[in-house]
Amino acid sequence: MYIMADLTHSVEGIDIWEEHLLCLIQVDDGGAVSVKPDFNSGQTPYRIETRNRDVYEYRLHQVMEPVPPEHIDQEKNLQEEIYRRKAEQLHNLVGTQFADPPEGGALSVVLLGEIVSAQGFEYNDIYVTAQLQLPEFWEVSGDQELSVVTQISRTKSKHLYNVANFNCPFEYDLIYHNITTIEDDLAHWPCVLMEVCSLDSWDRHRVEGYGHLPLPSSPGVHEVEVGTWRPSGTPVVDTLRRFFVGGASRLREMSYISKPSDFEGRHLSKYGFQTESSGTVDFRFNIIHQSSSSVQRFQSEQLNHAISR
Repeated sequence: MYIMADLTHSVEGIDIWEEHLLCLIQVDDGGAVSVKPDFNSGQTPYRIETRNRDVYEYRLHQVMEPVPPEHIDQEKNLQEEIYRRKAEQLHNLVGTQFADPPEGGALSVVLLGEIVSAQGFEYNDIYVTAQLQLPEFWEVSGDQELSVVTQISRTKSKHLYNVANFNCPFEYDLIYHNITTIEDDLAHWPCVLMEVCSLDSWDRHRVEGYGHLPLPSSPGVHEVEVGTWRPSGTPVVDTLRRFFVGGASRLREMSYISKPSDFEGRHLSKYGFQTESSGTVDFRFNIIHQSSSSVQRFQSEQLNHAISR
């Protein structure tokens, strides 16, 4: 509410409109009343100066009797009851089906992924085999298969490329047990290894490409395009074998795409291993992070926000 002073005056028969704000009264969501400027009974009065140099002074007095302490306690109890009922209502709406954060400062990562499509490969009737590689300190929750195979998709021409659509979903519940070093340990984040193959009318399988993708380390929605490669031997022999026989050079172990499982050195060198570029595979991820430390940090921020109010 605004309390205004109408100081309109007349100059040579013309009314000069002029108003001044004396007081602003506001009521917030909690029912608290604020007055600006503050009451100044017995203190220096507030001053207003008009356009024609007239000066007015005024004071704001609180004429209402002080609220008895028992009324203050009653209002406080009423507000607490309102907040309690709101919290209970929200709790009933949310339900009790959510899992608790992992104990011991561990990080829970819920990965909802999708193999969207593949494009730019040499042959038709494409399918993708993807496998999740878990480094040290990581484990999968429950009995979950770490590999997924898409359906066989026939390609269609789109923007000068042959595109195979899969829209194959997969889901993983992961737990990381070394959250104290997670900021400096991104090199050991889980990785998706993939093998792209084709199948022809003679039931011949050809390797079209290999690729790997470290999982995004931040929660949210991510869309990633992964480039692939395939081993290449003698150009003429390898091409003839792929066309007539179907069996081309392939890896004995999927882990070689990223880091071989038996590698124990500090520096990995693949120099001399001949490959050629192949097509790309599109992924979409929805990632959720949950940990007891993040919940405590959120509660602390909420408490600080409430105190600042």
